[in-house]
Amino acid sequence: MGNDRARYEWIDLLRGIAVVGMIWTHAANTFLAAAMQNTQGYRELSFYHGLVAPIFFWVAGYMRGLSAARPGPRKPAWPTVKRLLQILAIGYLLHPPWVPLMRGDFSAPVLRVLFQCDVLHCLALSCLLLLVLERGLPRAVVAAAAAVLGLVVVLLTPSMEAATSGFIPLDALLSKQHGSLFPLFPWVGFACAGFVVGSTASASWWLCAVSAIAAFGLPWVPGHSSTFSFFFERLGWVTMIAVLVMKGCSALLLRGLCLPQWLLLAGRNSLCVYVAHLIMIYAMPWWRGMPLDRLLGATQPPLMVLAIFVALLLGSLLAAWCSERISQARPRSST
Repeated sequence: MGNDRARYEWIDLLRGIAVVGMIWTHAANTFLAAAMQNTQGYRELSFYHGLVAPIFFWVAGYMRGLSAARPGPRKPAWPTVKRLLQILAIGYLLHPPWVPLMRGDFSAPVLRVLFQCDVLHCLALSCLLLLVLERGLPRAVVAAAAAVLGLVVVLLTPSMEAATSGFIPLDALLSKQHGSLFPLFPWVGFACAGFVVGSTASASWWLCAVSAIAAFGLPWVPGHSSTFSFFFERLGWVTMIAVLVMKGCSALLLRGLCLPQWLLLAGRNSLCVYVAHLIMIYAMPWWRGMPLDRLLGATQPPLMVLAIFVALLLGSLLAAWCSERISQARPRSST
């Protein structure tokens, strides 16, 4: 892109859209009346809810790809590794089964909950894998290696569904059969796809057109596997959305128009927004020691769900604003 500001602000804008979509998805899935969730219309809407997580993986891979393609000496890897390990730790701290663990219960069902692989776990591990490729291979071949890694992960996904090592933390990374929501197979593939686009600077209109063909045309292709359909149809949608956001952001900035600052705030602080809304739904005691999901449950009409979503969004944005102000006020190291 010709505008350096647009080069980075579109990423924050896309992340902001994704994290706001995540808040809405969790609000709808948690609070909308169960009878309404069982309707055909809601099941169709759930497909679009399912595009939110792939956007996070794609953007994370894209950022790693930009780093890999940057000319000149590479920056030290440890700060990135440390941040990714922190994200991994936050993932594990979000849903540990404290009560049984405090009782000394380390049975298999408890350990499966403790080690289940969710968005943050898979995101951190995906970026660590890409960092290994980035630092272990020459720049000329790293994009091709990431493409091969992503394809292999997708192709191996059906095999991983029945795979087991007997070691619960490792099994949790393999498939949903072990209790994980976002195992490495096939989700690493979305990060690899973003890495390839970021490292080759190929986010253009032709890529948008190809992605649109995959998004709209793949469901009509006869005989393809469910894994193939799941991955490449969603990858088509996500890549198309990313290119459209990039081009739209560039056009707005070139015309001197302002981007929505609250979305940029959410995008810059997407981890904070993500964690804050989960705490407000599942951990914060609102009444008689009960969190919001237990207090209300799947009982609410659409307008009330919308009100809850807005309240969660405002609370999360406030947390993001406070986090950003604290970070800006913190003295910077002189080294």
